[in-house]
Amino acid sequence: MNIKTLHIILLFLSIHCYSQHTEKFNNITSNLKPSDSLTVDLKFSNGKQKEIGKIYEYEFNDYVYSFYYGKQIEYYRDGSLAYENEYNDYGILLSCKWYVGSNNLLRESETLKIDSNAKNVKEFFEKEKHLTITTKEKIYRYDNKKCEYYLKKEGLRINGKKTGLWKIYEKDGSTKKEEMY
Repeated sequence: MNIKTLHIILLFLSIHCYSQHTEKFNNITSNLKPSDSLTVDLKFSNGKQKEIGKIYEYEFNDYVYSFYYGKQIEYYRDGSLAYENEYNDYGILLSCKWYVGSNNLLRESETLKIDSNAKNVKEFFEKEKHLTITTKEKIYRYDNKKCEYYLKKEGLRINGKKTGLWKIYEKDGSTKKEEMY
């Protein structure tokens, strides 16, 4: 693969990762630049990896705000995967996968839209409930007969609350029922 192709792929990946942000959100955050970047590399007392990630720090009004950014991974004590998270530059979750047991996917979430009603950077950092975040969530369950996980539910959430059409599935993948929120 040549360098030009690699740059094009990276450009499309970066556009996809941050396409959830509304124009208003981008206008508020456009001039924010991190003052520092930290690496998180934590281990359990048994020597196995506990967490890997990166943190951005922003200085504003004599206060330092710290947010995860990029990929962050957490592990169980036995070394199996617990969480795979992807954050934007301000600690807002873009995607998340929760695992149980031997790396079995239990739940996943993808952020579709991020908006803010903050009027300025001060409100962005200091106001608690200025974000509106729309996510698509999938929940998996274990089938004892087949000894595997299957998609049980999927639907949208706005700020953590179910919204719109949620589908609930049978173990064979057929739709059991649909609920509107």
